[in-house]
Amino acid sequence: MVSTHNRQWHLASRPTGEPTADDFELTEETIPEPGPTEVLVRTAYLSVDPYMRGRMRDSESYADPWPVGEPMRARAVGTVVESNHAAFEAGDTVSGNLYWA
Repeated sequence: MVSTHNRQWHLASRPTGEPTADDFELTEETIPEPGPTEVLVRTAYLSVDPYMRGRMRDSESYADPWPVGEPMRARAVGTVVESNHAAFEAGDTVSGNLYWA
């Protein structure tokens, strides 16, 4: 049975010092249907890298800070579950900058 819900980790607050569990919120969202040229991916692996700490801060950096309340993002590897994109089929292995979901 395919789930219709997706768990996502959101940045709940900007960490002061080392991030703690209180800086993140696990939510459950309804999985939207992929739009034109979009794919639905089941995540298998997520990266957790030092650069992410800088993205949690609200300060000038080489990359914009992540908005509080939004899903975290990371390099990820997953499998295409459903595709509306000509270059991808269900079952393809893909990687990209995806949500922590």
